[in-house]
Amino acid sequence: MRIGIVPVAVVIACASPSGNQVTAPTGLCPRLSGTYTVVFTARSGDCGAVPAQTVTFDPTTTMNPLGQCAGGSMVSVDGCTISYDTTCPAASGTVREAGVAHTSTSGLTATAVEQITLSDELGNVTCSGSYDLSYTRL
Repeated sequence: MRIGIVPVAVVIACASPSGNQVTAPTGLCPRLSGTYTVVFTARSGDCGAVPAQTVTFDPTTTMNPLGQCAGGSMVSVDGCTISYDTTCPAASGTVREAGVAHTSTSGLTATAVEQITLSDELGNVTCSGSYDLSYTRL
């Protein structure tokens, strides 16, 4: 099965469930800022390929402006590791992204291992897959 929607791929920007910015701890790794290409590489599952995305992070604004996503994230003391679990509405149900991301000390790259689960309007899982994500600043 091929994923019919594009996952959010912005959860590592540390948005809270309310859509308000979460203050990242002061540490080695800065928050992502600028425009990045995100490449998804399937590890397992039945969702199929996810196309590469271009996302823009602005650490001074809300990452979830519509406030439609539920979940949250936790940032390590050094700011380099982010654990996240977020569910957002999709065209025909919901998409859940849960994983652990690691940002570089330069802020130019990040990697993540993420589980993506698509569910229909009734909450039935339609596909699930594990992906390696690679973020590179343009």
